[in-house]
Amino acid sequence: MRHRPLYEALSAFAEEAAWLLAGDTADGAEVPFEVVESRGRRLDTPLYCYRPLTDAFIRDRVGVFGRLPTYTPAARLLAGLDGVAAYLREQREPRIPLDPRELADAALRVFISRVFSEATEFVITPERLERAYAEIESAVFEGRADAVVVAPLFGLRIASAEIALGEGLSLIGGEELEDAPKDAVWPLGADE
Repeated sequence: MRHRPLYEALSAFAEEAAWLLAGDTADGAEVPFEVVESRGRRLDTPLYCYRPLTDAFIRDRVGVFGRLPTYTPAARLLAGLDGVAAYLREQREPRIPLDPRELADAALRVFISRVFSEATEFVITPERLERAYAEIESAVFEGRADAVVVAPLFGLRIASAEIALGEGLSLIGGEELEDAPKDAVWPLGADE
C-alpha cells in the first residue's frame, strides 16, 4: 500500500520542479549531452548516440528548488523518515549526509533526477513518476509493513481531509477511504 502523505508531497514537488526546469529550458538553458558509442548491427560500425545529462542540469539548479512552496513540506517529511540514507546508497549517491535536513535535500534532488532521467523535456509522465516514487518508497520503507486500521472515533469530527499524527500515522475521515467497511465509516446509529 502506498504511503499517501509521502506520495502526495513528492508528486506535488515533482510537478512544481517540472515547471521550474521547463521554464529554465524555455528561457534558453540547455541540458548538456554526452556522446555514447554503442555497437550497431555490424560489429565494425559504431553507432553514436546523444545522451542527455539531466542529473547535471538538475544539480546545477538545486538551490532554486528550496524556494518552491512544495519543497519544505516534502523535505520535512523525508527528514522524519529512517530509510532515506538507504535510498541514496541504492541510487549510488557519492556522499550521504548525516544531517537529516541535508539528507532530505539530497533525496529530493536524486528523486527529481530519477523522475527526469535522460529526458530532454521536463514533462511528468505517470510512468516516470511512479517508477521514481517506487524506488524511494521501497528503500525508505523496506522491512516495514503498512497497516490500515479502520475504526470510528465517536465525538471527533475532522475538518480537514487528514490529520498527520507522525511516524506515518494519521487520522482521516472514513469517506476518504475506498473499500472501507460501511459500519466502520459511519456505524449504525452514529449522528452525521
